[in-house]
Amino acid sequence: MIESGASPNTAGNDARSVQIAQQRPQGDDRHTGAVYGGTMEMHFATVWESIADVIPDAPAITTGDTTRTWAEYDDRGARMAQAFTAAGLGPDSKVGLFMYNSNEYMETHYGVFKMRGVAINVNYRYLDEELWYLLDNSDSEAIVFHASLADRVARVVDRLPNLKLLIVVDDLLNGEEWVDVPGAQAYGDVIAANEPMERIERREDDTYMLYTGGTTGMPKGVMYAVGGSTASLTASGYPLLGMVPRRVGRPDGTDGQAAHRCGRAIHVDPLRPRDARHWLLAWVVHSNARRSPHRQPHRTQSAGT
Repeated sequence: MIESGASPNTAGNDARSVQIAQQRPQGDDRHTGAVYGGTMEMHFATVWESIADVIPDAPAITTGDTTRTWAEYDDRGARMAQAFTAAGLGPDSKVGLFMYNSNEYMETHYGVFKMRGVAINVNYRYLDEELWYLLDNSDSEAIVFHASLADRVARVVDRLPNLKLLIVVDDLLNGEEWVDVPGAQAYGDVIAANEPMERIERREDDTYMLYTGGTTGMPKGVMYAVGGSTASLTASGYPLLGMVPRRVGRPDGTDGQAAHRCGRAIHVDPLRPRDARHWLLAWVVHSNARRSPHRQPHRTQSAGT
């Protein structure tokens, strides 16, 4: 069951445009989602692309000892977006995220935003029937999951005929058993095999969905407009987190403004509740955040991840 809802903590609850200029590399024709010195659609992917263009070498996200810069974060998100589109997904396609919090979680979510899809938060505590219900109820066409949760995916995948793409993130510790899931591709291989998707224009009424925890029945997908949530983030969330406007040069030699920040990456807490982590993604991502403890010792990762 999917319900519509108003985004909490939005200023006016409407999708507003802001004036933003970005610093675009010479000869880079990829960016079409924003206009120099003009209005840019209020969409998380478009705003983050603009930030990546202005401060590409600044740290964006960190898990354990692995830090991704804004340029890396944008590149890897674009490669995930290309993998989704190559598998036949498009605007409004649903992608299940059955993972602990990690860099890969953030990159995958960004990639879904980039291609105008809908990321589906899946509680990592769910067992077989709960997992099947949520993926079936949400009409998910792809799933990205941690290898430590693969046994549950393996037991329900045959009952999910809509799945077009399965991607597994290797988070196994030494001695933990690998469980094969038919058709699943390694996250690192997917990143390596796909070129970054071309940047596109997006719509502020694209869907942002958050599945409830099911405390009063089965989980329900509550829908929001991406534009309202993004506008709230840029209007009040970023300033509260120390992100301030910075003057950058436009191609015509005049000054503009672009989002700027303190230069510290967010440290991803693997155990943050699955509902809260979506709001974390929207409100705290790429901010001045304190390092959080990990679920267990830092997991080894596949080459290329």
